[in-house]
Amino acid sequence: MAPTIRCTSFVDDDAICVLTISNPRKRNALTPSMLSLLATLLPSAPASPHQPLRAVIIEGDGATFSSGFDLAAISGVRDSGVDPITVAAAAIAACPVPVIAAVDGACYGGAVELLAACALRVTSSSARFAVPAVHLGLVYPASGLRRFRRLLGHNAERVLLVGRVFSAADACAWGLVHDVVDDARAFARALARDIAAAAPLAVAGTLGALRAIDNDNDDNDDEVINDFRAAALGSADLDEGVCAANEKRPATFAGR
Repeated sequence: MAPTIRCTSFVDDDAICVLTISNPRKRNALTPSMLSLLATLLPSAPASPHQPLRAVIIEGDGATFSSGFDLAAISGVRDSGVDPITVAAAAIAACPVPVIAAVDGACYGGAVELLAACALRVTSSSARFAVPAVHLGLVYPASGLRRFRRLLGHNAERVLLVGRVFSAADACAWGLVHDVVDDARAFARALARDIAAAAPLAVAGTLGALRAIDNDNDDNDDEVINDFRAAALGSADLDEGVCAANEKRPATFAGR
């Protein structure tokens, strides 16, 4: 079977899609073509009446999330200077709907950078992680290092300089993942359903506001956040949300 990213939906209205990293012969190693496909499969606009997708889940095929970048393609990175992992991680980090990572088994190298770019990150208790770049002779690109520093804080040195395998419990304690659970895929689907049931403008606005804060551009933070808030305050979805709360029924949001 050729390496690929499979895209499937598990709800009738296509509000949630699952992107599955599939390269079983190489423990789901990430090839440049897979990374390019992953980026193109992500939605380019927030959820709306014209764009029904409200959440994305990324998981691995079988019992492994991914062993990392396919080293057979490293010569292409050396020649071009372009890291396909960086491009895919940037697409995930900029995705206008929340992306959830569901990790089983091994999550190594470049796959950890993809994980770190996701808005929500959950892992099974038996999963294991490693970023062994220094043992390959590599220095991570600036965007990846910034992402690791933001999530891991002072533990970035422990992960990046040592390169050892670490546990799901450590990944959670150090800030790399949000939740350690028995069944990461089921838990990720439950999170995705909660997001899909929420008001799309509010989800997109909150996601965008948090990203603005993460970018450390204090001069523009309030303006960006206020714009997102104003859009939500002027929406029909707010009327529906208040009405549904008063009537004690589930809200039906349209994204406008």
